Amino acid sequence: MQTSITPVTCSSQAVRQAISVRTPFLFAAHITSIFIAGDGVPDSGDLRGRIIYEALKENNTLTSLDIASVSLAAEGVKWICMALKENSTLRSLTINLPDFGVENARLVSDALKVNSGLTSLSMNLPRFESESAKLFSDAVKVNTRLTFLALSGCDIGDEGVKSISEALKVNHTLTHLKLDWNRIGDEGAKFVAEALKVNRTLRMIDFFGM
Repeated sequence: MQTSITPVTCSSQAVRQAISVRTPFLFAAHITSIFIAGDGVPDSGDLRGRIIYEALKENNTLTSLDIASVSLAAEGVKWICMALKENSTLRSLTINLPDFGVENARLVSDALKVNSGLTSLSMNLPRFESESAKLFSDAVKVNTRLTFLALSGCDIGDEGVKSISEALKVNHTLTHLKLDWNRIGDEGAKFVAEALKVNRTLRMIDFFGM
């Protein structure tokens, strides 16, 4: 019988261990949900991203992973995206990406276009520039699995939410969208309102702390 552990919380020492060895809990076949507590130590290079990639490549039972508190270096983003392309078991991912410039936006967009597993994605994305928003929105247009998407505290602004709104017009899968704390003003709210005239799938949208 499969055992579900929700959540598995790791100490700072365990997080530090995870950047130097293949930590057992990430590869344990009986664990379906993992939460890793951060240690406040900045990542250097792509080591943490590579470890998560290796875990998701081999683990076919893990369905929920929360690494929002883990400090990832920008170089590690490519490994996370590679994992999303190859893994079809993970259903929920919560992550804080350190740098969402255009190049990393392209990597995430490409991964979401082909990912066949995730139904829930929560991301904190600093530097969510207008071009990055367009690339991310392209993925939302074609992704047919995500039902929950949270982009909280991403500083999207009106131009960014305009791109997201265009994606909502063609996406028929999302039911819950969180856009809280994103500097969305009246103009941005109008873009969303126009999209909702077309979209009949979305059931909840969160604008808390606009």
